[in-house]
Amino acid sequence: MDFVTGLPLTLRGHDAFITFTCKLSKQVHIVPLNFGGSSSEVVARLYFDFVWRYHGAPLKIVSDRDPRFLHSFWQGLQKLMGVKVATTTPYNPRSDGQAEHTNRVVEDMLRAFVGDHPEDWDLWCTNVEFAINDS
Repeated sequence: MDFVTGLPLTLRGHDAFITFTCKLSKQVHIVPLNFGGSSSEVVARLYFDFVWRYHGAPLKIVSDRDPRFLHSFWQGLQKLMGVKVATTTPYNPRSDGQAEHTNRVVEDMLRAFVGDHPEDWDLWCTNVEFAINDS
């Protein structure tokens, strides 16, 4: 899982998205969010609502040491779910290269969809997710 931040603020208050990429199947889930309001509890809930309901709990989560993933609540949730946490350094292609590749593909596709209306990028996340997972 990884964040892409610094995007134009949408009418729905989103300025970032988080990608969840399965290293085995390469399936991707894209969730728009307000980065400033994305506490560990919010991110855990997004994971639960957008990934866990389809795939269940993973045996391992790879993260780039973002404070949201090191927060005690998130660690507690992972412990309760029996999930191991593997932290990496940011932008480390040997460990989180798949997440970085996913983010580049999602950003390129969103640019193609939004064109001259960047304030609507969050409306296209479902289309982009479907296109990636269908390819």
